[in-house]
Amino acid sequence: LRDKLGLEHDYKPIILDAEKLANAGNYQILKDDVHAVTFCRFGKVTQAQETALLLAIAQHSKVQKVFFADNLGENKQDLSDYVLRLREDKEAQRTAQAVIQMTEQSSTSRTEPYVDYRENGKIKGLHLIKPKVNQDTGEVTEKETWICDNLELAGEGKTISGEYYYLFQRQNHDENAPRTVAIAREDFGTDSGWKMLKAQGLKMTQGSGLTQKLTEHFHFNGNHFTQWTITNVTGWLNGAYLLPNGEIIGTPSKPIYFTDKSSSSLGYTTSGTLADWQREIAQNVRGNTSMMLGVAVALAAPMLSLLNNDSFGVHLFGNSGKGKTTILNIANSIYGRPRELKLSWCSTDVAMKNEAAARNDGFLTLDEIGQAREAKYLESIAYDLFNEVDKTRGRKEGGNQQIKRWKVTALSTGEKDLETQLRINAVKVHAGQLVRLLNVPLETVKELHGFKSPKEHADHLNEKTEECFGVIGREWLGYLVNNAETIRTTYKAIRKKWLELSKNMSDQVQRVGVNRFVALETALVLSSHLTQWTKEECEQVILKSFTRWKEEFGENSKEETTIIDLLTSWLLINE
Repeated sequence: LRDKLGLEHDYKPIILDAEKLANAGNYQILKDDVHAVTFCRFGKVTQAQETALLLAIAQHSKVQKVFFADNLGENKQDLSDYVLRLREDKEAQRTAQAVIQMTEQSSTSRTEPYVDYRENGKIKGLHLIKPKVNQDTGEVTEKETWICDNLELAGEGKTISGEYYYLFQRQNHDENAPRTVAIAREDFGTDSGWKMLKAQGLKMTQGSGLTQKLTEHFHFNGNHFTQWTITNVTGWLNGAYLLPNGEIIGTPSKPIYFTDKSSSSLGYTTSGTLADWQREIAQNVRGNTSMMLGVAVALAAPMLSLLNNDSFGVHLFGNSGKGKTTILNIANSIYGRPRELKLSWCSTDVAMKNEAAARNDGFLTLDEIGQAREAKYLESIAYDLFNEVDKTRGRKEGGNQQIKRWKVTALSTGEKDLETQLRINAVKVHAGQLVRLLNVPLETVKELHGFKSPKEHADHLNEKTEECFGVIGREWLGYLVNNAETIRTTYKAIRKKWLELSKNMSDQVQRVGVNRFVALETALVLSSHLTQWTKEECEQVILKSFTRWKEEFGENSKEETTIIDLLTSWLLINE
C-alpha cells in the first residue's frame, strides 16, 4: 500500500477498527495539517461506519481531499465533495445521522424484515429476509424470499437544472462490463422506474410488497456518497471530454452519466491505429490546401470552449468532381466512421440544431448546400447553427423547457458559395452569415503523392477513411485535456501575429481573422505531432485559405461592399 500510494517506507498508517469507527465522532482522527487522506477497506465495513467516519472527518478536521479504496489501494472513490457538504450543509448532516441510525438499527436488531444479498442454490440476488424468533429458545430463523438479481446503488446524481437521480450498477451474465443506469428520484420505486431497470437486463419479482421493501432498502443503504453529474450535453464537463456515444476522454473530477445520444452516435467508433491514419491519410493529404483546411476545422472544434471562442464554419465551394466529398470524409475520419457522421444540408433547421446540441464542443459536416430543402431552412441553418442557442419553448405544465445550447465548428460544401445560394433563393444576405460560415473557394488537388490521377488519389483516401478512423481524434482530445495552458499560450502568440497582419483591414475582417483563422492555425500547429505536418506547412495552409476567403469577402465592411455592388448593378441595368 505504501508503494501504491506513493508513501515513504517508514510511514505508519492509522488503523481504525470497529470500536474506533463506532466512536469516530468523539475524537480528532487527523491532524490539522493533513489536506488529503485515503481510507482502504479491510474486511466488511458497513455504510453506518463509513458515514460516521466521513461525518467525523468533516467536523473534526480540515482535510480537503478524501478517497475510499480497497485493500490494494485500487477503485478509489472521491468523496471530497460529500465531506465538504457535510462540513457546510446542516441538511446533509441530518441526512447522514439518519443513515447511521437506520443502518445501525437494521444491523443490530434483526427482528424486523430487511433486504440482503443471498445465494440460495441457483437463485442469487437480493432477498427479503423475515426473521422469526422462537419465544422459548430465543433462536432466530429466517425466511428468504427472492426479489431481484444483485443490484448495487453506485451513487447519487443531479442535473444542471437540479433534478435528482439514483445511479445503479449491475452485471448481466452475457456482458463483460457492468451497466450503469440512472433513475430519476421521482421515478424510483414506481412501475416506470422498475421497467427502466428491467429493460437493462434486471430480473425481478412482480410482488408490490417486495418492491416496496427494496425501495426502502436503497433509500438507506448503498453508496450515497459518490456524487454524479447527470447530463444530456456532450463536450467539456468536470475536466474531461464527453463524446456523443457516451465515451469519456480524461478523468472527470466527478463521475458523469450521459442520458442522451446523437442520431450519429454509433459513428463515434475507432478503426486502425494512429500510425495507419498518419500513413494512409495524413501523408496523402499533405500539401493540399483544402484538404488540410478541412482537418483544421475538425480539430478546432473542441478548442473553442477552452479559448472562449464563438462557433463558426467553413464553406468550401467549387464545381463538382473537385473532391468535396473526399474532404468531408477526411475531416470526419478524425472522430469516427465518416459515412455515419456526415450530415447534409437536406435537413430542417430544428433537426440541425438538435444535432448541434448533441455534438456540443464538437464537429459536424454539411454536404452540398444546393440540396437545402427550402430557402427558409437554408437561411435559418446558415445563421442559427452558429448562434449557439435554441429558441425558448414553453412547457404544457407551466414554465419553460430547458434551453438547448451548443458550441461547434462545421465544414460545409457546395458548388456555389453561401451568398450566391441565398440570392438564388431570394433570401436577403446578412453580413453576419458570411463571417460565421466562411466562404473559401475550393482548391484542386496539387500533390498526388505518387498516384496517377486525382481520381486515383481521391479513391484511395475515400477507401482508407473507412478503414482508419477515430483514433487521432481521441489522441487529440487527450492532448487538450492535459495541455489547456499550452493551448491558450500558443493561441495568444498566433493571435498577436494575425492582429498585425490584419491591422489595415476593416474591423469585421479583423474579428474574423482573430476569432476564426487564428483558432484554425492554433489547432493545426498544436496537432502537428499527430498529423506529422510541419509548423510551416500548417501556417501556410491557413494563410492561403485566409487570403482566398478575403478575396471573396473583401477587405472592407461587407455591408459597405454590398451597397456599392447593388448601386453599380442598378447603374449598369439602367444605363
